[in-house]
Amino acid sequence: MPAEPLDPKRSTLLSVMFADIAGSTRLYETLGDASASRIVETCIEHMDGATRLNGGTTVQVVGDETLSTFPDPELGLQAAVEMMRRVTSEAAAGQPLALRIGLHHGPLLMRENLGVGGPSRVFGSTVNTAARIVALAKARQILISAETLTLLPSHWRDSARHLDAFSLKGKREETAICEILWERREHTTLLRALPTPRPARLQLHYRQRCHVVDERTKYLTLGREPGNDIVIEDRRVSRRHARIEHRRGKFVLVDTSTNGSFVTVEGYGEIALRLEEFVLHGRGHIRLGRVDDGSADATLSFEVL
Repeated sequence: MPAEPLDPKRSTLLSVMFADIAGSTRLYETLGDASASRIVETCIEHMDGATRLNGGTTVQVVGDETLSTFPDPELGLQAAVEMMRRVTSEAAAGQPLALRIGLHHGPLLMRENLGVGGPSRVFGSTVNTAARIVALAKARQILISAETLTLLPSHWRDSARHLDAFSLKGKREETAICEILWERREHTTLLRALPTPRPARLQLHYRQRCHVVDERTKYLTLGREPGNDIVIEDRRVSRRHARIEHRRGKFVLVDTSTNGSFVTVEGYGEIALRLEEFVLHGRGHIRLGRVDDGSADATLSFEVL
């Protein structure tokens, strides 16, 4: 039976985490297939348990590695720390186990698994980036993209150290990476801080007018009410439907509406938001409220420069 084609409309915003058992090859060589296999299975059970405990889904298990998704990066990090602690406890009991973990947040394309009751499969740049981040990690190390770190509460940002920026395969620009310090280390060397990001600007076009969000214009409000920066007279648009905020060089769309906002980023499918946030990047369109009649009255185009 042929695989179901990717549906660009089935795109969503999730955190993707790869967790890999470090040194498993040596484990098999040292203990033999049967004993090593039992240890790896126990470790996978811990990884899946920590994922489910924190609201995540184990999408795929390949050998000694799991791919899981979470509604937001904080839940993903909570699961990562829980995994590390569980596996570290096994190691303390005499099992030679250690994990390495990589996490990245962004839009995903999804396809239903053809197996009965199986989870959805996920695809896209976010998955590829998370896979490349975990490849940089060492044993007992949790790595996260600096872009994702900016979405986290302050206590997580305070527990991170900035590593260098790395060239990841398939990425035109270097990706800044951070390590989450989940355990106390006496000799932790802080590397040079990330370079100050260049000033960024977002252009928002609506009805032949261009609106700009940058360091001087911190935010724009969108809605049906006359007091908004951009007034959209459409019955499906809430009085104060959404706003776009400038945060540390990023542009965040914050939906506060009843009917939701729908973002299409060039190269990805449509992402539905309802009382959620999304970091705008590249170029694309924002539709306020579900527009079923093909009307463009509630559609804006954007570009991050």
